[in-house]
Amino acid sequence: GASPGLRRLRESSTRDVTILRQPPFSSYRRCACVKLLLLLFLSLVRLARLHPSFLFSAPSAMAKYTVTYFNGRGRGELTRLLFVAGGLDFEDKRVEFSDWPALKPKTPMGFMPVVSVAGGPEITESLACAQFAAAEAGLAGKDNTERAQVIMALIHTTAILEEFIKVVFEKDEAKKAELQKGFEKKRDTHFGNMQKQLMMNNGGAGFIYGSEMTAADVAVWYVGVDSKLFDGADGLDSLKALGKRVAENPKLAAWVAKRPVTPW
Repeated sequence: GASPGLRRLRESSTRDVTILRQPPFSSYRRCACVKLLLLLFLSLVRLARLHPSFLFSAPSAMAKYTVTYFNGRGRGELTRLLFVAGGLDFEDKRVEFSDWPALKPKTPMGFMPVVSVAGGPEITESLACAQFAAAEAGLAGKDNTERAQVIMALIHTTAILEEFIKVVFEKDEAKKAELQKGFEKKRDTHFGNMQKQLMMNNGGAGFIYGSEMTAADVAVWYVGVDSKLFDGADGLDSLKALGKRVAENPKLAAWVAKRPVTPW
C-alpha cells in the first residue's frame, strides 16, 4: 500500500481538481443573488410609494434656479425665501416697472413671479412657484397628508397677502378705506385659522405641521412678521411666537440682512 504521505498527496490533488471543475458561479449563489436583487427592488418600490419625492421630486445638485419678479417683496418673496431656507442657490432676477411691458409677453402667462430651472420649463403664478420651491427645498411636508396641509397654509397666507396688495395699490382714498376693512376681516379670519392649526400640533410650541419647519411656517413668518401684517391683529400670541422662531433661522436671517431694501 501507499505510504501515508503519498495518500495525503493524492487526496489533496483530488480536492484541487474537484474545486477547479466547479462552475465559477453556482446555481445556489445565482439564486441567492436574484432573491437579493428582487428584495432590493421591492424595497425601492415601497419607499417610492411612501415617499414619492425619493425618486421623483428630489432636487438635483446641479439645478440652476432663477426667480424673476419685480424689485420688491410682494408675491415673489415667499418663493425666494423658500429657496433660501432650503439652502438652494438661485438667480434673483429683479425687474423694474419700466421694463415690465417689454418682458410681459415673454412670460408664460403674463404674470410674475416666474421660476425657471436650467433645461426645464418655466413656472408662474405665485402659489405654484411657492409650492415648487418648497418641494425642491424639502419644505413641502414629509408625506401626502403633510403636503396637503402645507398647501392649505399657503392658500391662507396668499389670500391675506392678496387683500393687502389691493389696499397698497388702490389710489382712490374712499375705496382704499373700504378695502382696508375687508383686508382686516380676512386677515383676522385666516390668521385665526392658522393659529388653531398651530395649537393642534404640540400645543403650539413647535411648528404648524410636523416636527420640523415647513413652507407653512415660512409663509406665516413672511406674511405676518416680515410684511408686518400681524400689526393691528389681536389674539395671535402663539402665531406671533412662531414667527419669532422662524425669524431665528440663520439662512433666513442672513437673507433678510443682505437683500435689497424696498418699500414693499
